[in-house]
Amino acid sequence: MASLHFKRRAAQDQARRPSCANGDVGWWSNAAPEESNAAGKEHMLFMVIERFVDDDMLPVYERVGQAGRGLPTGLTYIDSWVEPSFERCFQLMECSDCALLQEWVLHWRGTGMTFEIVPVVKSVDTSRVVTTHLERSRGSQSPAAPGAPQRRRRIVQRTSSR
Repeated sequence: MASLHFKRRAAQDQARRPSCANGDVGWWSNAAPEESNAAGKEHMLFMVIERFVDDDMLPVYERVGQAGRGLPTGLTYIDSWVEPSFERCFQLMECSDCALLQEWVLHWRGTGMTFEIVPVVKSVDTSRVVTTHLERSRGSQSPAAPGAPQRRRRIVQRTSSR
């Protein structure tokens, strides 16, 4: 039976994670507003990591040759790469509803493959987010020690005894 694993971010990011079912893709969407689908949901990119039983991808290739990829409408295959050892295949997929990925995984039941599905963001989009963050953080820090914790001065009161 195929298993579906979603990578998790740190606990503080969980509240920011979008709900795929309602199309609220928030901070990790790769789509510009004009790239939204007809239902108004933005497209998301996913790296699907397939693992082949006993590093044997031949049954999977046979099934693709006979019945195609089995993609439900709305799930788009972009490209894929296979390790030289045939242990894993990395597929870049795009959709606006995670349920489509689940439907696709179920289509491949019985082949012995396992799936790990990781939401990904294009490098150019990540660079834009990081640049904006760095610009904001530079503006809010003291010029004496950017990024360094503030040191407290220790005040020592000396008393003289005469």
